[in-house]
Amino acid sequence: MPKPTYAELENLVAAAQAQVKKLAAAGRRHNQTTKALQAERDLFATVVDGLDAAVFTADIDTHEILFINSYTRRRFGEVLGQKCWQTLLSGQTGPCQSCAAYQRLRADGELPGVDIWEHKNAITGSWYELHDQAVNWLDGRLVRLHMAIDITARKETAAKMENSQAQLLQARKMAGLAGLAAGLGHDFSPLLTTIQGHADLGLLKVDRHTPLAADLTAIRTASLQAAELLRQLLLFGGNQPLELTRLHLGRTIGELAPMLNSLMGPDIVVNFDLAPELALIKADEASLEQALMNLAYNAKEALPTGGSFSIRAENVTVAPSYCELFPFARPGEFVRLTITDTGVGMTVATAARAFEPFFTTRPDGQHSGLGLAAVYGIVKRHHGWINLHSRAGQGTKFKIYLPAE
Repeated sequence: MPKPTYAELENLVAAAQAQVKKLAAAGRRHNQTTKALQAERDLFATVVDGLDAAVFTADIDTHEILFINSYTRRRFGEVLGQKCWQTLLSGQTGPCQSCAAYQRLRADGELPGVDIWEHKNAITGSWYELHDQAVNWLDGRLVRLHMAIDITARKETAAKMENSQAQLLQARKMAGLAGLAAGLGHDFSPLLTTIQGHADLGLLKVDRHTPLAADLTAIRTASLQAAELLRQLLLFGGNQPLELTRLHLGRTIGELAPMLNSLMGPDIVVNFDLAPELALIKADEASLEQALMNLAYNAKEALPTGGSFSIRAENVTVAPSYCELFPFARPGEFVRLTITDTGVGMTVATAARAFEPFFTTRPDGQHSGLGLAAVYGIVKRHHGWINLHSRAGQGTKFKIYLPAE
């Protein structure tokens, strides 16, 4: 084989150097591409792991979890490779309906859009807004791309706003009814006085043993009953005069205890829990006694087969956060009365109307429907408020807040 000439060697060397330069340039481009891809992966991981939401993908057929972000790992643990419906949910007996829907749609060659829904997760106890979509994975298989955003705080805020709005509407309705009651009471009081006066005059002029005397007596008795109803209506409407004194509520309840025990009878256990250092309040003692007796009568009717009736009195500090839930409340120092019975309770609908005048669940003629209305009016006139907590079959609890001096 002839030896290559010098010129041929130079050409070979030049060709080799050119190839080396070409390979080096290609290598540099490859490295740059690799670095760019890695940078994109790092950016993707940073963004997805930085989300304050659970993100994962799961195989539509096997339900195997293929990817999770940091949030999902923190809330549910290391669940890669496990079945999504077994690991991320609680009490589920099979795959979600959305996966079956995705499988049916895949047969048509079309993938559905994003499905957005809300769900309370039993594992974390949180509410989530869920965004689900079927996408093709890197290897071509169909996967479920899932993002869950924690909306618990939003749901709680919405519930508080709804409750606050309901409380405000109820307070306005009760204020309107109180104004109406006050007006009616003002108009009817002189009419009843006239009826009673003429009945009394008539009884003075006729023989007590005649049918006319019996009719006049019936008129007088009915007018007295109407006057008592009117008095309760005026208590609700706020037209009754108050004699305010500095009052120790514990002593007032203690003096009322024998009457309460007698009212309840042997089948109802009466309990008193009165804090020894109760703050003084400025109140009309007779009105508060009337309110307590009305609540006791209400409890007795709710305990036809016996049970317990309790009165608790304590000092409390009402925080501004509490007032956000109850628009009629205000922050400060209060004496709180908690009156509880273990009776039949009320439905939600009944509890919502419990303080309305003339509202009653008793048969016609057996109850005036003014007992709790009068309690509401008395508490309001003392610049306090009353909360009712009751459920059917679970008893009833009234919480009365009276401002401390």
